[in-house]
Amino acid sequence: MAIKELEENAIKKGVKWLFSKIKKAVSNKKEDDDKGDIKTGKDVQKKMRMFNMYTLVYTDPKYKKELNFYDAMPLIFPIDIKQGLEGPLLRALNIHYLSPANRVKFIKELEAIVRKAAERHKYDPDNLEDYPHQNITKAVGRYMDKVYRSGGGSAGSHIRQAFRSYFFGRIKSKIKKIPIDEWENASKVVLPVFRKQTASQVYKEIAKEYQKYKGNYRSSIY
Repeated sequence: MAIKELEENAIKKGVKWLFSKIKKAVSNKKEDDDKGDIKTGKDVQKKMRMFNMYTLVYTDPKYKKELNFYDAMPLIFPIDIKQGLEGPLLRALNIHYLSPANRVKFIKELEAIVRKAAERHKYDPDNLEDYPHQNITKAVGRYMDKVYRSGGGSAGSHIRQAFRSYFFGRIKSKIKKIPIDEWENASKVVLPVFRKQTASQVYKEIAKEYQKYKGNYRSSIY
């Protein structure tokens, strides 16, 4: 099979996977529910795993008019939940604010760290869904924290600009959990839906902000 045909097949497969996730996220049908989906406040306390990957629909931010840009379909790693002006507030790192190449490279870095941790704990590194969520949280959280505080030296060095908050009352879908063996796929095909600016404009602004504060120490997020 020609390289072009292989690439086209990969794109079709990725698009099909993406639309299946979106369809399940906005669906209220029981058969479209996945084990890790977050649908209610009770689900949050019981199911949400910090520093695991999720996607959601967020088309109505609180400061929509004031924001220079925002992502209507975030791809996030939750950090914690705080009480905000409009109720529970999810604080997270939205990796859509990393450029596409850095996003994929960063996810590969995270997966490599988790695989090494799994091997150390005698788990199968090729079947990471069996690896305890709390162990993933520790491995990914510590690495992201290191990158966040140092502000450089990684594909995810712009992670400071990826810090965002989401009011649960404004989330327009289920919060869909992405299994760790699909993280890399998700980082490629769950694309940002930027509003008010193009993707290239967003990444230029993020890079500009990163250079402005590069090297400044930040307090821990973990």
